[in-house]
Amino acid sequence: MRSPLPGRSAKHVKSNAILFTTKNRTIGIGAGQMSRLDSVRIAVMKAQSSLKGAVLASDAFFPFRDGIDEAVKAA
Repeated sequence: MRSPLPGRSAKHVKSNAILFTTKNRTIGIGAGQMSRLDSVRIAVMKAQSSLKGAVLASDAFFPFRDGIDEAVKAA
């Protein structure tokens, strides 16, 4: 079952919002950066637990795959 948490949470975060979530909680948030890649790095750094199995959510699309690659590398 798809959780509505990532989408509901992302709309309340500033520009270039990146969230890592599980079924019922947010693990890491990165936002307000000029670069989506930097937002991913901040979300990874702020994560309070392992990102294995987490969902990556964003307030917009990833124009380049570098942010997604960074998230995969961290998981």
